Amino acid sequence: MSAPPTWIRRLEGAGWVVLTVSAGFLSVANAVDGDRVRSVLYLVASAVGVRSLWRFVRSGPRSRVDQGPDEAAAVREWPAARVRGLARDLGVGTGTSDDRIALVKGIREADPRLGLVAAKGLVDDLVD
Repeated sequence: MSAPPTWIRRLEGAGWVVLTVSAGFLSVANAVDGDRVRSVLYLVASAVGVRSLWRFVRSGPRSRVDQGPDEAAAVREWPAARVRGLARDLGVGTGTSDDRIALVKGIREADPRLGLVAAKGLVDDLVD
């Protein structure tokens, strides 16, 4: 399943912001008026809004691990022999963290279609 269009994500984010702010405002207004029941209900709604807004921000489009069709095709074009060849060309191994980081960076520079997770997976497959 692909990510939703940008305008839908923006609309969803705006909705969570409106819910959170308005519920917080109404909670304070009802507390000032002395209506504790409504104040607590709006406070709960505001807490739900804050939690949902937090989850929305944390699940942004850059945090998805999904591979698009271009990235999946690029991963198939990188067999272990090609990764080993690049490591040899770069003069790095796979034993240390610094070498692995350099290899992931080299793979991503060699094929811009690959994301960080995909390139790391190629290096991990080589080490295993």
